[in-house]
Amino acid sequence: MKAKYMRLIALSLLGLTFAVGAQHWSSDPYLGQQMDGIRLSATTCPGGGNRPFVIGTRADVNHCIDVDFRASCPGPNNAYAEGTLRNFVGGASCYGDSQEINPGLMTCKPEDMKVWVTNMRYCN
Repeated sequence: MKAKYMRLIALSLLGLTFAVGAQHWSSDPYLGQQMDGIRLSATTCPGGGNRPFVIGTRADVNHCIDVDFRASCPGPNNAYAEGTLRNFVGGASCYGDSQEINPGLMTCKPEDMKVWVTNMRYCN
């Protein structure tokens, strides 16, 4: 009985450790609010050689966050690109708060791309 009880405690603590280590944006009120409020888009930037860049807006900048995104073109070819905006401030500017997209098989103009947040976390 004692061994069974000790195993149960050990498994409970192990589960708690994994849950804390894998904290997701949905379990944090601030990150959840950010997830709902961030708006991303693709554009070309001056001096960027007509390459697509992701920019965006963010209403509240109380904490440093990294934002993962996915960009795709409309249509059935299912091509997409993923990336991360590190230390995202949300100034909607090509100067310092943008990330170049490797378009790969995407053939649409940056202005036609759909870009959305896939994950976020506090900066390390």
